[in-house]
Amino acid sequence: MRISRALALLPVALTLGCGSNHSPTPSAPSSPSAPSPVPPPSPPSHPNLDGYVYDTAFRPVGGATVNLLDGAQAGASTKSNDFGRFTFTGTFEDPTTLRVSKEGYAAATGTARSNNGPSGTIWAFVVLDELARPVDITGNYTLTILADTTCADIPSDVHARTYAASIGLTPDSRSQAGTSLTLTIVDGSFLPDHNSFAIGVAGDDVAFSIYNGEDFGLVEKIAPATFLAIEGSATLSVGSAPVTSMTSMLSGVIDYCALQSDTGWTYQCNSGPRTAYQHCESNRHQLMLTRR
Repeated sequence: MRISRALALLPVALTLGCGSNHSPTPSAPSSPSAPSPVPPPSPPSHPNLDGYVYDTAFRPVGGATVNLLDGAQAGASTKSNDFGRFTFTGTFEDPTTLRVSKEGYAAATGTARSNNGPSGTIWAFVVLDELARPVDITGNYTLTILADTTCADIPSDVHARTYAASIGLTPDSRSQAGTSLTLTIVDGSFLPDHNSFAIGVAGDDVAFSIYNGEDFGLVEKIAPATFLAIEGSATLSVGSAPVTSMTSMLSGVIDYCALQSDTGWTYQCNSGPRTAYQHCESNRHQLMLTRR
């Protein structure tokens, strides 16, 4: 007859129980060991920190003092050069906070961040507000843009273009009120997002930036499958308010093009076969604004 393993061991268990004057003392359960804390990951480090300082009229600010506020090199300082650029060498965390100051401007803080992964340089772009009150140029205007007279290939009927426009405050601007503006054309057949451009004001200096990213800032559809595109920049000093008119040379490009079919605008008008294309780059175009 087979005897189970449990029954075969039973006498041993009984003998241990009966032949001893003391019951076996059970061992105390061991306490589970606390897990070791996991240190937080170290922030990625970057080999350099570069940046630029500009004013609200889009101009570089040289001689500005740049101080690092955190990270391994907190307290380090340098100055921007004539192009507004500054550089720190060493190892830096992403992000790194910095403070920029210069006499005549309100001090500002900025944040350097990487735009090229964990091993790339981190960059900061800081805008300083002049302490001088910005001149007020908001309101309704007539805008005229004249092509340089040397642009002989641009058709004569589009050498001068005149539009109704308004200048207003840019929403959500971080600069002081009156320094970040937008000019919007309110008539004409302009493409969406190509009927306005940025204006920056610093004291009584005004700068116009007629761009939409890398594209032309103004693109007017002047006829079916036919476009006039304008990009460029202009600056001028207007003196104290009230400002009734502004005139400046415009450095940039005016393109005229006509397509075989109405396929729509793309940068440099290359969306399809062209029947006409004239490109005129000059620093002697003109921009004129007159209050209405």
